[in-house]
Amino acid sequence: GETKHSEVKGNINEYCEQWDENDKGDDADKKREESRLANTSASGSKKMIKNFYAVVTKFYESGWGDMFHFGGRRTIDMSHESSQRLHEIYLGHKMNIKRGDRVADLGCGVAGPARNFARFFECHVTGVTISEHQVARAIELNKQLDCTKCVKVVQGDFMKTPFKDNSLDGVYAIEATCHTLDKLAVFGEAYRVLKPGAYFACYEWVTTPLFDENNAEHQKIVAGINRTNGLPGNVPHHVIDDSLKEVGFELVESCDLAEKSPVPWYEPLEAKFSISGFRHTGLGRLFTTLTVGGLEKIGLAPPGSLKVLQVLNEAAEFLCAGG
Repeated sequence: GETKHSEVKGNINEYCEQWDENDKGDDADKKREESRLANTSASGSKKMIKNFYAVVTKFYESGWGDMFHFGGRRTIDMSHESSQRLHEIYLGHKMNIKRGDRVADLGCGVAGPARNFARFFECHVTGVTISEHQVARAIELNKQLDCTKCVKVVQGDFMKTPFKDNSLDGVYAIEATCHTLDKLAVFGEAYRVLKPGAYFACYEWVTTPLFDENNAEHQKIVAGINRTNGLPGNVPHHVIDDSLKEVGFELVESCDLAEKSPVPWYEPLEAKFSISGFRHTGLGRLFTTLTVGGLEKIGLAPPGSLKVLQVLNEAAEFLCAGG
């Protein structure tokens, strides 16, 4: 169910401990490497992701609404929210979703994209998320937004879904399958549940050909992105293509959408003196930190909120640096 005030501190501390983030001893590097290896295991990554989304979901909603993903800005005057919705509809068109289709959203968050899909395409969407908190929140939002008949959300592992073989008209994942390194398992599951001829489409986080594994600064940035975003690791883009083909898919299209956008995908996180960007400036972060810290002290924010904020501020810095 929903994460209680008293549980936030425990969840964020456990998440940080999984990365040995606060270890400053002589063997800190060794412990961090051991943590990294543990987090890439199936059980370790699932535990990490559950802890991560138990504490960040409310923060994500306050800053991003019910869509926890980026969106390609096709025009400079397009808002971030509009770009997110267009990003989702673009995916649905590529999948040839039709009225009445039954579709699955793997790693659905609080089901913002699922509701947009269901409304726009007049289809039925079942979302799967490993986070019990997100399930409870998604059900609540479905009721508020009158989407209970077209959107369903279940708690579970997107590598072992409840769907029958060859039963769905489409499957998609939006910046979600990056939470596992076992691409064959998650893509294989999508292949299993799809009807013959139906499409699977996803947006994925990957390292591009610009990443140099021998560059210490590149390694630091990628490690920081992983640690502050609940990721067990990152893979080169060709691993995604190869994995899709290996499980049986015909690869219809694969591209870097960031190259098609005149506005950087990370623009919403950039520090600038504007309404949306101020909070990411040094002054804006100081103001937010003092506010959240004060609210936590007087009991209006859950214990641990400040630590969550610090992790998310770091995430923004690493993502902008990664570009």
